Amino acid sequence: EFCMLLKREVAMRAVPVIFLSGLSNLDDRLAAYEAGGDDFLGKPFDPIELIDKVEAALRAAAERDRLMEEKQSSFAMAMAALSTAGEIGVVLNFMRQSFTCTDHNALAAAMIDALAAYGLTGVVQLRGAAATVTKNRNGASSPLEAVVLGNLAGCGRIVALKHRLAVSYEQATVMVTDMPTDDLERSGRLRDHLAMVAEAADARVHALDDALAVGSQRETLQRLVSRTRAALADIDLHHAQHRTQVIETLNGMLDRTEASFYGLGLSEAQEAMMVNTLREAVFRVVDLYNEGLGVDAHLRAITLELESAP
Repeated sequence: EFCMLLKREVAMRAVPVIFLSGLSNLDDRLAAYEAGGDDFLGKPFDPIELIDKVEAALRAAAERDRLMEEKQSSFAMAMAALSTAGEIGVVLNFMRQSFTCTDHNALAAAMIDALAAYGLTGVVQLRGAAATVTKNRNGASSPLEAVVLGNLAGCGRIVALKHRLAVSYEQATVMVTDMPTDDLERSGRLRDHLAMVAEAADARVHALDDALAVGSQRETLQRLVSRTRAALADIDLHHAQHRTQVIETLNGMLDRTEASFYGLGLSEAQEAMMVNTLREAVFRVVDLYNEGLGVDAHLRAITLELESAP
């Protein structure tokens, strides 16, 4: 009865109990074990054996305490690992979402969602080439918040003040207003995770700016191609007109020259030689114009290639 009462007390439950009794038949031993006893020694007993059993019980109790501490420590480590895995999952999810963000507003909203997943509130600012976007969980931030985050960007990578923490990169800043500073371990993990979120956002802003620059260059290139195509069409028209005019002019000159032979007293051989010379000159001029048209065709091919470029 005393052993059962002892085992009911939480503080005494782990204390080992050794029964020392002259009632040592099987039923008595079973009753002792059912009451919570750890060992049994019947009378008469050997003092040395009793000391050995006490030492063995103490060793077993110490080993049990050690295993319990290891179990609690392992459980705490497992829970910490699960928490860390979940927190890193927020970072990975934000990175996946950032790849689908096509503008700075969508990226800022994804950052606010990442803060909410950590149970945090704050403000984010993205400084793009075209504009600066500052948002909190309610949407657009106040002008004061925008100024504060802009100033924090020049104060170092990480700035901490009581429950506030700001992480800044070249084009991205995130400021949390309710860091769990009473939990140093979690606060340290969150600081690392927020740094990864801010760094990923900064890289995405750079990518969006690069895409914007490429798009602008493409638009400029398309305008230049259109102007080049129009200029080539105008050159083709003028070439065709000039070619017709030159051929007509040369043919007229040739006709007038042939008509003037009658008064020059030239022989038929001389007249034929001069006519052939003039005709060769006419053909040469026409060939030169045709070569010019070949250059135009080459320019048009280059223009088509530029139009089809990605």
